Amino acid sequence: MNKKLIFIAFVVSLGGFLFGFDAGIISGVMSYAGPEFNLNEMQTGWVVSSPSFAAMLAMLFSGRLSDQFGRKTILIFVAILYAISAIFSSIAISYEMLYIARMIGGLAFGAALVLAPIYIAEISSPENRGKLVSLQQLNIVFGFFFAFLSNYFFNKYTTQENTFLDAENVWRWMLGVELIPALLYFVFLFFIPKSPRWLCLNGNFERAKNILSQLH
Repeated sequence: MNKKLIFIAFVVSLGGFLFGFDAGIISGVMSYAGPEFNLNEMQTGWVVSSPSFAAMLAMLFSGRLSDQFGRKTILIFVAILYAISAIFSSIAISYEMLYIARMIGGLAFGAALVLAPIYIAEISSPENRGKLVSLQQLNIVFGFFFAFLSNYFFNKYTTQENTFLDAENVWRWMLGVELIPALLYFVFLFFIPKSPRWLCLNGNFERAKNILSQLH
């Protein structure tokens, strides 16, 4: 198993990191955003859970879209959705805008959770497939870890005297910081090849052979 194969699997599984980060970061956000928008318990629950509902919908059609347009193409679109979600969540001016922005992120990680294991399995050899696909699960846990770490530091440096971080804007920074890994995910995806299996399914055997030769 060469380093290039590990790098590609790691890049593709960054979608899992963003899923874990988004799911973890909201725990620190609602103590600020809830009072700001005067949310009741049901509204608070919907802001937290709406990405999961959107992810469920995305899982229904993301596989079919990837068969039509390619795994890599849809993953790039997923990275764009993550970035859009981070931006609009951080600048939300209403409850409706906040949960819609988070649902966009839910569409992204629903698709990523389906496509990343498919893509990794299609570039891996049988003896290494399990190891490489497990990077997706590892990155989800890393995402949760860094989300809680991020919340800790944002809360630590939020004071009345701090003109940069205060109780009114800290939750926006908590959500907006997700833009950084989303943009890195978007950029790195351009350095991975198209799935050789998908190329074969679309009759591009020579290109698929070249990619497999480079990876193995």
